[in-house]
Amino acid sequence: NRAGGSDTASLLFQTGFSGRAEMGLTGSDDLTFRTSDDGTTFRDRIIASADGEQLTFLSGAGWSDGVRFCDVSDGRLYATCRMSGAGHGVFELHRNDNGSAVQGFSFHANGDCWIDNGFNRLGIGTRTPTVSLQASGAIRPGQFTVATLPSAAASGPGALVFVTDASGGAALAVCDGVGWRHVSDGSVIS
Repeated sequence: NRAGGSDTASLLFQTGFSGRAEMGLTGSDDLTFRTSDDGTTFRDRIIASADGEQLTFLSGAGWSDGVRFCDVSDGRLYATCRMSGAGHGVFELHRNDNGSAVQGFSFHANGDCWIDNGFNRLGIGTRTPTVSLQASGAIRPGQFTVATLPSAAASGPGALVFVTDASGGAALAVCDGVGWRHVSDGSVIS
């Protein structure tokens, strides 16, 4: 029994009288599994929240790397995978209101990317896309020279690119399935 919520009540597993693993209530009401490679510094590895709403698996020094499963108060389940370091972010899987199907996925790395599975929408910089593709900032299509334009047949009608050396100057081009045309006047890119 602990005297207070910040105290510890745990089982300690040792090697040579040096702690290597611990499980119990270690400073909070959450059930925590911790490990140590030196017997001094322990790192949380699995945390089961006292309210039963979160189960977190950690691989880094804190909640910088790991997987978290949450059952939010309205009954929806979601999972989060977080990886630290440059170029990494957070991946989340969200369930719908009754928990029966995947509602969407979100990715965070210096901004948001939201894929709404229920409505086939993609939001970049927004979690509430109202159309098939919605960005909260400027969109920059791929840049090509006339000589390096991708195959029109492979790209398909409606594909957009920016041609840096089009006749008359750099131009936005749209594919008609056969070739690339200036968006401004429909003339063939050359």
